[in-house]
Amino acid sequence: MLNPESDDAGREATLVLFIRHAEQATMREVDPPLSERGRAQAEILAQRLSSLPISAVVASPLLRARETAGSLADLLGLPVEVMEDLHEARSSHEGHRHVFTDTPAAAMEPQVDDYVGPSMAAIEVLPRFEWGRDGFTETAVEIRARMLRAVDGLVERYPGGIVACFSHGGAINCVTGVYVGATADMWFVPWHTGISGLYAKGSTRTMLFVNDSSHLASTQDALGIVASSMSSGSLRTEGVQS
Repeated sequence: MLNPESDDAGREATLVLFIRHAEQATMREVDPPLSERGRAQAEILAQRLSSLPISAVVASPLLRARETAGSLADLLGLPVEVMEDLHEARSSHEGHRHVFTDTPAAAMEPQVDDYVGPSMAAIEVLPRFEWGRDGFTETAVEIRARMLRAVDGLVERYPGGIVACFSHGGAINCVTGVYVGATADMWFVPWHTGISGLYAKGSTRTMLFVNDSSHLASTQDALGIVASSMSSGSLRTEGVQS
């Protein structure tokens, strides 16, 4: 409950929806388009959100985020506002690779293909992640700072509004960790088109829900896939060093 005498009293609240992009065609490229299934996911998400009084649709400059955002924006008759701060971990060298584990990149390729392949049956739970260890990719601290800056800017520009904010797994992890009070960089699995809701009023920030993908069919929704993977023994729970 807000203190009536606090700076937040009387201010309008903003609901920021952090949404991971839909499934991309490949994870071997820095900026791939959506896959066929990803385009279908984007349309399903758009149908779910189109009944909300959304004030703005914003997206990372990467194609997969802009394409996912475009499905919703088209239904609402709104433009897609591109925000550089919503970018995935950025690299200063060509052909960068996200750094999740100590596993050599070549050894990770089959796991990557398992995750985005036709079955989506094999997933990997990573309780911690690390960025920037290659000396080229942004650190989690840097990602977190610009994501927090993006949120503050959206709250200031859209008081009383709902903002659909299309970003990426690592960036969403970085900023969500702050709002849930994590003391170390966490790694949950932001689902393709998964929605996390942040209630912001003045200086107050409250996470209302995280990673809701219930709009997807049970064969693609997080709950359905995790339950199926556990029963078949294909859920991997190897973590990474914090």
